[in-house]
Amino acid sequence: MNPELSGESVLFVRVRPGNLEKAIRELRKNKAVQQVEPLFGRYDVVVTGAFRDFEALQRFSEEVRSKEFVESCSPTPAFDNWKREERSVLPWSAWTLVRTNNLEAVSNKLRQIEAVNRVYSTAGEHQFVVRLSTSRPEDLQKAVLEQVQRVQGVLRTETLPTLQTED
Repeated sequence: MNPELSGESVLFVRVRPGNLEKAIRELRKNKAVQQVEPLFGRYDVVVTGAFRDFEALQRFSEEVRSKEFVESCSPTPAFDNWKREERSVLPWSAWTLVRTNNLEAVSNKLRQIEAVNRVYSTAGEHQFVVRLSTSRPEDLQKAVLEQVQRVQGVLRTETLPTLQTED
C-alpha cells in the first residue's frame, strides 16, 4: 500500500558546511518543490513540496540524500494539511515540530493561533509540523512559548526559525 499525501509535505535537510546557497539553488530545481528556506537549528534547510504519495516523497528524499552537499535528510509526509489563506507569510517565521497525545484537539487549537499559517499532520516522531509567521520577533517568541506550548495535549515542541533570503 502506498498512502496518498495531502497537498504539501515537508523535508528537513542538513547541509555540509559552506554549501547552503548551492543546496538552495539545487533543491529549487525539482518541479515538485514549492519552497526552500534556510533555517536555524539542527537542520539547515526546509523544503516544502507537492508529492502525490509516500513513494514519490521517498524518491525525492533519496535523491536529496545522494547530493554531495547533503549530510542528512528527514522527510515528513503530510497526511493532512491546513493553510490560512487570508494572510501571507510575515517577516519573522519559524517551523515548530509538535508532539502530542491528542491529535484532533491540538490540531483545532493550533489553527486558532493567529501566528499559525500552516498545520501539517504527519507521522513519526512529531504529529504536527507548524509554520508560524509574525511581523516582529517578540511576537514569534510569544506565539511559540505562550500559545503553541500551552495548548492542552502538546507534549513537546522544537522550533526552527527561518532566515529570510531573496528568491
